[in-house]
Amino acid sequence: MRCGFAESLLQGYFDGELTAATAEEFEHHLQQCVHCPVELANMDLLSERLRLAQLYEVAPTSLRKKICSDLRSIASPTPMPQVLLWHWLAAAAALLLLAIAGWIVSPVLRTQDYQVEFAEQIVDAHVHCNRPIPTVCTECE
Repeated sequence: MRCGFAESLLQGYFDGELTAATAEEFEHHLQQCVHCPVELANMDLLSERLRLAQLYEVAPTSLRKKICSDLRSIASPTPMPQVLLWHWLAAAAALLLLAIAGWIVSPVLRTQDYQVEFAEQIVDAHVHCNRPIPTVCTECE
């Protein structure tokens, strides 16, 4: 029988991949669970055996050369065609021009008289309340 924590958090805890809060929660669980400490000890034993077995093999030099040549061919930058570069520059200039025009025009669109708008809002509030409009607003005094 395996514990539910063993399947979800044990490997992450062993590899040091859990957040501090989750690791603390799992350590609290280890003090109460019978199965998880055994599983953790088995994983540690297996890891140590694999390290001692010295299973590391040195790759042949031909493989290293092939990988390096493949990486060079992938990493070499391909020059951007001159026409494509000019298209991007034209698009950037058009966007800049639109942004400047919007910045210049926007204050003109927003210069509506705020007093007129405020008066309209007061009238609308009184109309919705179905009260007569006083000559002097009692709410503002």
